[in-house]
Amino acid sequence: MEGCRAVEDDGWILASEALDHPVERRRSREAIISLIYKRGDRGSPSNYRLISLMDGAMKVLEKALFNRLQDWVDAHNIMTKVQAGVQSRIGTIDQAL
Repeated sequence: MEGCRAVEDDGWILASEALDHPVERRRSREAIISLIYKRGDRGSPSNYRLISLMDGAMKVLEKALFNRLQDWVDAHNIMTKVQAGVQSRIGTIDQAL
């Protein structure tokens, strides 16, 4: 797993560089948002998936930060049951039931 550590370190170097260059950081936050049809009735919004196309490096950084924050939040039991939409293994449908 030594190679994984190097990738993680490179990711944090990338994050540090991004924070030091606000112009590039602002541009990297831009995304193209599009709806992708899945299947079924084309008139039903539930048959579409929303995707965002964004800078690959920032997407990797965003996912790494999200995972670390999610682990910390889970470990400290910070979220209440009413915040189901952002908790791992709990979706908004679970909240409605």
